[in-house]
Amino acid sequence: MALTLSPVTPADFPALIACQRTSYLDPPNPLYTLFCPQTRPTAAESLAEATERQLQWHESDPTSTWLKVTDPDTKDEEHGGAEKVVGGACWHVYKKAPGESEAEKEAGGGGEFT
Repeated sequence: MALTLSPVTPADFPALIACQRTSYLDPPNPLYTLFCPQTRPTAAESLAEATERQLQWHESDPTSTWLKVTDPDTKDEEHGGAEKVVGGACWHVYKKAPGESEAEKEAGGGGEFT
C-alpha cells in the first residue's frame, strides 16, 4: 500500500474532519472535544458543524496549510468515492517573520523573530 501526501482543498474537509473525529474520539481526547464539541442532537450534525468551523478557520488564516494522506487503493464511499483520507495535519507557514509586514510595523508590532 503506497500512501499519497497532498494539499487539502475545501472539498476535502468533510472526509478530513471525519478522519480526525474518528482518531480523537476513541479513546476520548479532551483537547479535541474542546475544539469540536458534541453540542448538536446528532453526531452527524456536530461533525458538520466542526467541519464548517475548521474550514472557516483555515480560509481566514493565510498561514494555514493543511496536508492530507490518502490511500489510493481504498475508496471512501461516504465521501463520493474519493481516495480514503487516512491522516492529515495543519501547519502554519509564515512567509515573513511576525511583525515584518508594513501594516504590523505601522500598528507598532514587530520585534525579534528567532
